[in-house]
Amino acid sequence: MAWLDQTIASDRLQISTDARSIGIAVLRGAGRLPVPRWYSDVIASLLPEHMRVGFDIAFGKEEQRRAMTAIRTIRRGYPMLPERLRYVGPYQEAISRVAGRQPYTITRALNRVWSGQASMQG
Repeated sequence: MAWLDQTIASDRLQISTDARSIGIAVLRGAGRLPVPRWYSDVIASLLPEHMRVGFDIAFGKEEQRRAMTAIRTIRRGYPMLPERLRYVGPYQEAISRVAGRQPYTITRALNRVWSGQASMQG
């Protein structure tokens, strides 16, 4: 943990032009999925300040308020969700394949939403 904290606080991690483009695309849903503002705010709350700056992510009082509200709501509601919605499609697909089953239709649909393809096998 000490090494991780030191690395994150240092200038060893740099945000390249490509990383910035990818990060912005992810936070915008890469054109496939509208990303709620609160989701971007939660992501911003997890990044150290110099990384938020590198990705050009605003994190003022309004963004902080939205992030904290979302985190409180998620902590209450997340445990109540069925596993199919709690875990991302690629995880669900891996579990199905390890059990010797084909992924469920809902898993394939979630994969398509998140990654643009129905299966992680290519």
